[in-house]
Amino acid sequence: MKAIAKGALLGAAMLGLVACGGGDGKKDSGSSGGEAPAAGESSGAGSASSADKQVYVAADHKGALKGTVKFGGATMPEKVLFNVSSDAFCTGKWEGEEPIDQQFEVNEDGTLPHVFVYAKKGPHKDDYAGYVPPTGFEVRQHYCFYVPHVFGVMEGQAFTVHNDDQTMHNVNVKPKRSDPVNKGQAPGDADTFSFSKKEKAIPFSCDVHSWMSAKCWVMDHPFFATTEADGSFEISGLPDGKYTFVAWHETFGETQFEVEIAGGEATADVTLSGE
Repeated sequence: MKAIAKGALLGAAMLGLVACGGGDGKKDSGSSGGEAPAAGESSGAGSASSADKQVYVAADHKGALKGTVKFGGATMPEKVLFNVSSDAFCTGKWEGEEPIDQQFEVNEDGTLPHVFVYAKKGPHKDDYAGYVPPTGFEVRQHYCFYVPHVFGVMEGQAFTVHNDDQTMHNVNVKPKRSDPVNKGQAPGDADTFSFSKKEKAIPFSCDVHSWMSAKCWVMDHPFFATTEADGSFEISGLPDGKYTFVAWHETFGETQFEVEIAGGEATADVTLSGE
């Protein structure tokens, strides 16, 4: 049966959803909490109360990192397909086709969507004091999938999960250091959440549809992005200096790479071994 990566196409159409960003620190429902991502990651030096630091303004920093992430394993993984026939709405939206599991999705040219890229070490940890992230970040339950599948928010950033489908969903979130969330969503419902502490790859699921999943990174700085459908990413507003970045994929592992930003655009093509 023909299979298409419609989840990736939806992600590309919603480019603005996967860019780095934040919120107003309020929440209407949900939970907050988190576990530090990886050892050595920045530890929240960007407090607005730091009187000896100037307020970070992204427009003042011309540095940017652009790149592409590819799968570098010896053998391309087989496509894993979902059977969505348990829900008539989902079946109708996929027109009899079986969607690809995003956890194993690799493009024909080897590029990888759904890779989270973030700055782990560098001058950014001391240079974003007073940064106020943009509001309005949205996650959608669309065609019986979470879109985006992997995304990042900042500590205290409010984000809204929408049910775009004409079927029941729920938002089931399992942070490691806070109370779980299990919020039912009827068609058209929207609920706003936030997390107060950084954490690596918080799992989202839907109890109504077992194949639905997402991963949310909670960061203490704004320098991160998720690769788009074509495997490309961009992180802008970077202060000058030497960085260690991490590219992470839920199935194919992670790798670190070094980049120097010097008043302009740097590029990096990254390969994940799949081990």
